[in-house]
Amino acid sequence: MKNRMKAKLLSGQVVFGAQLRFGSPAIAELFGHAGFDYVVFDSEHAPQTPVGIQQQIQAVGNTPATPIVRLLKNDPDLMRPFLDMGAGGVRRRCVLRRSARAATARPGPRSTASTPTTSRRPTRT
Repeated sequence: MKNRMKAKLLSGQVVFGAQLRFGSPAIAELFGHAGFDYVVFDSEHAPQTPVGIQQQIQAVGNTPATPIVRLLKNDPDLMRPFLDMGAGGVRRRCVLRRSARAATARPGPRSTASTPTTSRRPTRT
């Protein structure tokens, strides 16, 4: 199977894609024929099974789009089966712990971004 998305990227072209959470091979095939360069099957934020993802990969296989699988965690043992099923690539989680804390921190004195490095513990008198 030719990876058209990779070929476009290597030639300096822009690629466009969609991320699906439906778990439906028919919808995946529809998106593949709709002109997208890639279709991402999200197993991180949607209740997708490996069998369901395999069916979606097969459905996109007869379209110009490249099937990509978004993984629940960064584990090579999780990547291999999807690549063996025919995925053109995997999308790994990319949130670092510090980034996650900063994204959920509320502004104010308790925020790690605005807290001074000195301790604010009350001193005993």
